[in-house]
Amino acid sequence: MRFAAIADVHGNHLALEAVIADIRAQNIDEIVNPGDMASGPLDARLDAAHLDWLRAVRPSCVFRDQVFLCHATPDSDEVYWLETVLADGAVRMSSLEEIEKAAAGTRSG
Repeated sequence: MRFAAIADVHGNHLALEAVIADIRAQNIDEIVNPGDMASGPLDARLDAAHLDWLRAVRPSCVFRDQVFLCHATPDSDEVYWLETVLADGAVRMSSLEEIEKAAAGTRSG
């Protein structure tokens, strides 16, 4: 199975177009986007149907009953999974134990 997982587009359509062109060049048919598709003052350009669609995007999913995907962590869209923010604001890589603890309860097939 080959698919592309993209996230953090943040409304940057030029970057998105470049990524999609690269995905097509690699003959990948399926794309999954687990989050952060739009940000900033874009709500002035989106109608109610667009905003409802964005609100309905699930924070996580299991793609093809095999791969667990989420934007940030399984429990929160606002917490880092692979990095830990320390009390002084410094960032360090999370330990394997911390990463596995955050993954507890997820299923990937």
